[in-house]
Amino acid sequence: MESNRLPYVEQSYTMGRVESKGAQQIANGILARGGAWLLLGAVVVAALWPFRGYVTDDTYIHLQFARNLAQGYGFAFEEGRQVYGFTSPLWVMLLGAAERLGLPGLPAARVLGLFFTFASIAGVHALSKEWMRDRRFVWTATIAWALDAWLLRWTYSGMETSLAVSVVVWAFVLHARAREGRGSVFAALAGAALLAVVRPEGLALAFLVWIDLSFFPVPRGEANRVPSPFPSPLPSRRPELAGEDRGPSRPGGSRRGRAALVGLVPVAAIVGPWFVYAGSTFGQILPTSIAAKSPSFLWKPADLLERVTLELSILGATRAVELMLLLASVAVLTVSFRRGRVGRDTLRALWDRYRLALLWFVAILVPYIVRDSGLVSRYLMVLTPILTALSWSVVETVLATGDVTVSDTGNDSRRSPWWGRATVLIALSLLATASLNAWVLYGRTLSHVTEFSSRLESSMGAIADWLRTNTPDSSSVASPDIGLLGYRLLDGQPNRHLVDLSGIVTPEMLALHQGRYIEDFILDIGFAPLARPDYVIDRDTEPRRLPEVGPHGERIEVALVREIGPLGVARPGPYYYTLYRIDWSEARSPSGTHP
Repeated sequence: MESNRLPYVEQSYTMGRVESKGAQQIANGILARGGAWLLLGAVVVAALWPFRGYVTDDTYIHLQFARNLAQGYGFAFEEGRQVYGFTSPLWVMLLGAAERLGLPGLPAARVLGLFFTFASIAGVHALSKEWMRDRRFVWTATIAWALDAWLLRWTYSGMETSLAVSVVVWAFVLHARAREGRGSVFAALAGAALLAVVRPEGLALAFLVWIDLSFFPVPRGEANRVPSPFPSPLPSRRPELAGEDRGPSRPGGSRRGRAALVGLVPVAAIVGPWFVYAGSTFGQILPTSIAAKSPSFLWKPADLLERVTLELSILGATRAVELMLLLASVAVLTVSFRRGRVGRDTLRALWDRYRLALLWFVAILVPYIVRDSGLVSRYLMVLTPILTALSWSVVETVLATGDVTVSDTGNDSRRSPWWGRATVLIALSLLATASLNAWVLYGRTLSHVTEFSSRLESSMGAIADWLRTNTPDSSSVASPDIGLLGYRLLDGQPNRHLVDLSGIVTPEMLALHQGRYIEDFILDIGFAPLARPDYVIDRDTEPRRLPEVGPHGERIEVALVREIGPLGVARPGPYYYTLYRIDWSEARSPSGTHP
């Protein structure tokens, strides 16, 4: 039978109906989309403007490593010692390249952050087009993500957050295209592996994509079709397969084994060189921050419940609308299945499509639940854009229940009145999302961000300036926060020594922590067996809390006190930095004798 379908670039889908477009219609569509992107970009830039001065202490850790990398000292925080004390190797490399080109580190980080923020928005749009068929839902997910308060908060911070988010989203796009047979499996695996050199949890995504594409593939020429009553939301987007009801097949064991081995090639090509370099240079392939920020594990049900509540509050603060819509949609699908309106084949196809997203949520959330680490909003940012696209895709699926039955000729036989109400749902949801995120961004976050940036400078910045002015360039200082302190204090003074009490750039400290909180570790002068610095900085809600005589007989004197304020959702504070001068001349060794 001859096919009268037009090439893919000349056809569009309207809930299962293929319509031809004339050249003028295509041109008008391009102009309309261009105008929509310009308008959305202007809204994002305007929303970001109040946050243009935001910076965190961790930002300066990356900047210090990038500066030394650009100057030829390698991945070193202090000259002469390379250490895996940074979270994102690729981010350090990008900042180092900017420094090498003569660009100031912090402005370059902010420009890159803005670029990758827009890349993530474009990625959500592309992923939504893979998972959805109706433009209204595609643009709803795109706009909802562009308004995300956490995305806007971290864009100008100088952190790798926007880079990580954009890599995650585009990895999902490449995965979706590979599953449909329209993209390269190698590209999907390489995109997922790239996240491993952006953030350490990227290893989990690379593993999940490898498993999914190696052992659960959809071979070329077949589509992951969902039987009626869901023909519209979940057919293949390959036009030559439109209207064909061809279910996915599973390859045999030998083919799965070969696919798995071949799939390791792009992963090894991306991750392998960095792991080899890190292992030979640092003696480890994962950053020290993983151990430094996780002093213990949570086993008590009450503690686990508290951590689950915290994670849901961070996600729900900006994505509450999508979470509620997703839960409601799952409930509708469950009822439809029990009433026989949805078959097992439909649920299986839904699982095939969203399996990677659901497993990705488990891979990220579970470790944060069981590990007693400081949790901030940017750690969960690798989930929120996927949650946005997933929620609206499932909503579209539910609304399309019995909405359109597509015959082999592509004709619609019936249309549900519910579909006409989708516009109302979209409008109300976007209004609620915009209101919620505006409240979080400007009502709860802006004042904290503005105050924190200024207080970081007036506290740790002031301490760094005082030390640089009033102490010899051969002195040493220990601190639990070393970003701005090191960036300011070590600049041009290679003889100074900075001891990281958290263990990020001084990993030997981790063995002394033994699962203790850093505040208790400093109070007990627990670092004495390893380092006896001239000065120590304490960070706690109580200033001047160290005694005049330490546990080893050392003399402790307050030199400076500065307030830093709240440190985040999990640490509301206010916190104080207290700089102490320590005289070790009368101190005993940990064994009780004089050193």
